Amino acid sequence: MSPSKTLKCILISFLVSFLITACGTQDDINTPLAEDYQRIEADWLTREEAILRQLTVSNIEYLLRIDLTKSNKYTGFVEIRFDYKPSHFPLTLDFVGGEAEKILVNNTPIAIDYNGNFINIPSTHLDVGRNTVKVQYSHVYSDNGSGLYRYEDPSDGLTYLYTHFEPYDANKLFPSFDQPNLRATYELKVVAPKDWTVVTSVRETETFTDGPYRRWIFPKSPNFSTYIFSLHAGPWHIWEGKAKKTPIRLMTRQSLSKIIDVREWFRITQQGFKFYEKYFDSPYPYSKYDQLLVPDFNIGGMENVAAVTFTENYIPRGSATKAQKRRIANTILHELSHMWFGDLVTIDWWNVLWLKESFASYMGPLALSEATEYKGAWRAFYSRTKQGAYKADQRITTHPIEMKVTDTKRGDASFDSITYNKGAAVLQQLSYYLGKETFRDGIRIYLKEHKDKAAKLTDFFDSLKKASGKNLQTWTDNWINLAGVNTLLPVYECESGKISTFKLLQTSSEDYPYLRSHRLQVGLYDKDEQDRLVATKIQAVDVQGEVTTVDELVGESCPMLVYANHGDWGYIKIELDKKSLVMLPENINAVEDNLLRSMFWQSLWDMVRDVKMPLTDYLELVLATISLETDAELLNQLLKNVSQAHQWVSASENPHKKALVNLEKLELLLLQESEIATDGSDLQKVWFKYFIEISQTPQSQNHLSNWLQGNAVPKALVANQDIRWSAIIALSSAGHPATEQLLKLELLRDTSDKGTMMALAANASQPNSDVKQYWLDELMRNEERQTAARLKQAMRYLFPTGQKQLHKVFAEKILTDLHYLDSHRGQTLVEQLVDTILPSLCSKDSVALLAKAQDKMVNLGLIAQKGIRIAHQEDNRCIAINDLMDN
Repeated sequence: MSPSKTLKCILISFLVSFLITACGTQDDINTPLAEDYQRIEADWLTREEAILRQLTVSNIEYLLRIDLTKSNKYTGFVEIRFDYKPSHFPLTLDFVGGEAEKILVNNTPIAIDYNGNFINIPSTHLDVGRNTVKVQYSHVYSDNGSGLYRYEDPSDGLTYLYTHFEPYDANKLFPSFDQPNLRATYELKVVAPKDWTVVTSVRETETFTDGPYRRWIFPKSPNFSTYIFSLHAGPWHIWEGKAKKTPIRLMTRQSLSKIIDVREWFRITQQGFKFYEKYFDSPYPYSKYDQLLVPDFNIGGMENVAAVTFTENYIPRGSATKAQKRRIANTILHELSHMWFGDLVTIDWWNVLWLKESFASYMGPLALSEATEYKGAWRAFYSRTKQGAYKADQRITTHPIEMKVTDTKRGDASFDSITYNKGAAVLQQLSYYLGKETFRDGIRIYLKEHKDKAAKLTDFFDSLKKASGKNLQTWTDNWINLAGVNTLLPVYECESGKISTFKLLQTSSEDYPYLRSHRLQVGLYDKDEQDRLVATKIQAVDVQGEVTTVDELVGESCPMLVYANHGDWGYIKIELDKKSLVMLPENINAVEDNLLRSMFWQSLWDMVRDVKMPLTDYLELVLATISLETDAELLNQLLKNVSQAHQWVSASENPHKKALVNLEKLELLLLQESEIATDGSDLQKVWFKYFIEISQTPQSQNHLSNWLQGNAVPKALVANQDIRWSAIIALSSAGHPATEQLLKLELLRDTSDKGTMMALAANASQPNSDVKQYWLDELMRNEERQTAARLKQAMRYLFPTGQKQLHKVFAEKILTDLHYLDSHRGQTLVEQLVDTILPSLCSKDSVALLAKAQDKMVNLGLIAQKGIRIAHQEDNRCIAINDLMDN
């Protein structure tokens, strides 16, 4: 190596090391410096390669021409303008799965060097400073929801296209530098059928008819990352309005236009605009805002700049409960917040994915509670978001919020409940620690200082430090870089009716033996004159170390109940003290505050999951008290646990007799309560929903059959199409003799594509080995025979509760097929398989089988490995919970 080249490599090595250090992570990256270094030939991008490319390329512009007139593929031409700094590292354009037909570098044709994953651009053709690369290309449409997805509506034959790029699929639409910190502008021209509307990040400046087609011309966009660029096209049904001065649109397929609540979508969106502009102290950053509900979408929503996509599952077919409406509103506000935090300011690399998603998951309920009618949003945050975090954080697969992401495949696998749920819970806790206004001021500083840039994690915490004056390094080390959840137990003594000592004991798990600092509130409760359990004292406490003495509570009246996280400030599990455990069963319905009642119930359920309370004791308490519950969301929380209990007991090798009796009593109780509840009320819908889920007796199944025919109560719900399909699937999975006829009638009633998919679910759920074999075989076939959406739907319903013996027959096949699926098919199918049909069968045999699968999973991807490990852990949990009832 010559001295000049040696110096160049030293400088590059220094710059790369500087960039890595600036990211604020613990990643150990060995930068390749060999002169003959070549990029790994794979359909992913490593972080090393992304860092090296960022040193070389900047000031990027994409000029795109895309032709959507063909049904089998799309064709395009991209001109990429960028500044180039010479380097001996090869410059590549990401482009997975397409065909490169012609390439020009600075207007000179070059030989095509393309391996199906990326295009090599020889440095000999590049100049110092401004360069242009032009590529003529084509690509098939996606069949799994990533890239550019094409969907033909079976109900009317109309075709729709939409894109989904996160984290590394923009390169499937056009060759690009597809990494989040290489922000760019986009100038787009599209030709499409003339009855289509084309949507991207900006509104068109011109359209004109060209025979059977229409040409769309869009101006240059603001600069942002490739993964939040978008292209959606089709004969959308469009509604238009305004949010303050910004034009907004809502779009759906024509076949769904009559059942969406447009006013609700616009109302929540407008309230969100008003709240966020004030909270961020920043106007909405783009020229328009579109929201599209799209078919077969793999996630809830995606924050494409000014053209957000949502799953069509957010269009209920029947009267929605308040909880359903709140969940939809929460997602609308989650995605809207990303326009500032995630789009205007982008993450630098996928290790910081958690920050933008956690922040939006925090902002959703904040905006709901302060700007909309859904004032109970934080209670839902506790019962859904935080419980998902606690479960994930106690699994064998837990990880720090900030985790090592070496490539885009790992980035894809990092979308989990730690990323979204725990991160959001920890940010909520941080807002209490700093003060809500101080936390908000830090966010404002962050957005102002890093507008139109890709920011690092250190940038975020530096902004909070500027607002608060606090060094958050210790907090970051404890909460961002360490996995696991702590548990807090209040221990106190009383003398002469007064508290004489009060302590909080903090513990940790064996696997993650870390004790953290917590800012929370301790609540003392007793009955008032109306016999309601209310707070008599709420004390803010800073928990430190193993034992925290709370002298402020000494001298207070001895309480009936204590809860060590009043108001849910802290991210911590709460164990109930001995007196509260004794007093709670007789008094839980007297707890006036809905959030507090929810937290008491959750602590009891935690004891069941942690094998500290027999499941039968919990079921008996539910039986004795649940009829008095008047809050539909809390009722849903309890019955969701009952449904889980039903799965555990049904899966046992020898189901516990007392547990079976309790579940049969609950089955009858659920039906009785759904009959006497106010017609059409949320309570009635919740009671009946879970009656359908746990129905096992012939009498209950016959009732469902009669209800579908309009001959049984609750008749007020008989027109609700979503509930009807739940009943059909329940009957099908039980092998009820009326299923076939009822299914035929239901398909005549519901001719939509959703009806077709639900009929598929009913088919897959049948207790028939030939049906199971068919769908497992289809999973291994070429995707052209069955779409990914159909295969995912079949897997969701393939082995419902009560089909353990059938599941056991196919257990080894499923684990064997997983290896093929992981290496030959999309990860969305792998994720669906591990979430739904891995043979976690609550037996010693299945535990052994899953343990064997763990030994053989070294060549599997991260999603498959995580799934197997979770299944094994949950299998052991199921056995332990059933065993505890026998002791």
